[in-house]
Order: sequence, then C-alpha cells, then structure tokens
Amino acid sequence: MFWQKNFSEEEKSKLIERIAKKIVEKRLEVPAIFFLESIKPVAFVGTQISYIIFAPFLYLLGPESFNYLSVFEKREDIEKLLSKIEELSEAEKEKER
Repeated sequence: MFWQKNFSEEEKSKLIERIAKKIVEKRLEVPAIFFLESIKPVAFVGTQISYIIFAPFLYLLGPESFNYLSVFEKREDIEKLLSKIEELSEAEKEKER
C-alpha cells in the first residue's frame, strides 16, 4: 500500500531504538511492556485497523508517523522493541547507582 515502506533491518533497528529510548526516557517501561505483551497476539490485525482509523491524523503528524506504526505489524519487531526497552532500562538503572 502507499503508506507501507519496506525497511532495511538497519532502518527498523534505528526506529525501534528511537521508540525504546523515548519510553525509557519518560519512565514508562512497565506500562509499555505490559501493553506490548498484550497486543502481540493481534498485532498485525490491530495495525491494519489502525492504518484505516488513524490515516488522516498520521498525515498531519508527517510521513514518518506511518513508519512508527509499521513497527507493530510483526511479532518479531515487537519482541525486538521489548528487548531494547529492557536493555535500556537496565542501563539507566545502572547509571543511577
């Protein structure tokens, strides 16, 4: 579809890292992990419905907003995001000590 972009693994990794950094920066690790674990089984269907519902609003936020939504299409990408959140959260805890 016109909004879906084929990402290289490097681009997708950068996008996942950017999302994880924002989550850890705002100290929302626990709710984010809970939410991501709960949407994993229906990730693809939920993302497709989101494209339909949020498409007009995503255009207002810019073309990159569709890229963020595409991270939630595959379970593997959600797993990568969860791992990155946990990794950055642990690093942040170590820095505070």
